[in-house]
Amino acid sequence: MTLIECVAASLILAVIAVAAVRAASGAAAAQATSSRSVTAVLLAESLLSKIERTPYSDPSNPNTLGRDAGESATDKTTFDDVDDFDGWSESPPQDSNGVAIPNMTGWTRKVSVIYSDLGPLAEDRWGNTGLKLITVNVYFNSKLACSLQSLRAPD
Repeated sequence: MTLIECVAASLILAVIAVAAVRAASGAAAAQATSSRSVTAVLLAESLLSKIERTPYSDPSNPNTLGRDAGESATDKTTFDDVDDFDGWSESPPQDSNGVAIPNMTGWTRKVSVIYSDLGPLAEDRWGNTGLKLITVNVYFNSKLACSLQSLRAPD
């Protein structure tokens, strides 16, 4: 092999090595993005599922949205109906017992509950329509990562 052939082979190997490193870093970035997306969906689904399992309305005050007397704005374990979660925010996310989930720094969950009908889901409804639209937004480092909505009817 001549010196020119060795230099040419070295250049070809260098180009291949650079391409391989770029592909590997791109794959790592895609994996991190995918992992964040899955985490966001799981966080949204778990909270939405908990909210959906609570009663539609408070028996003592069925026609108002929001927390009632005895329900703490900082402790979701005191919530006894769907609309108590309106305005709820937690960072880092908490489990169903109100304990922070480990390794969730940078994650935030926010909930809104409004009256709705079968019209456009984004439209606010101020009167009791018999349906409540629950929206759970999950943020990672203040950027929206997932948003799930569910309609809840009376029990």
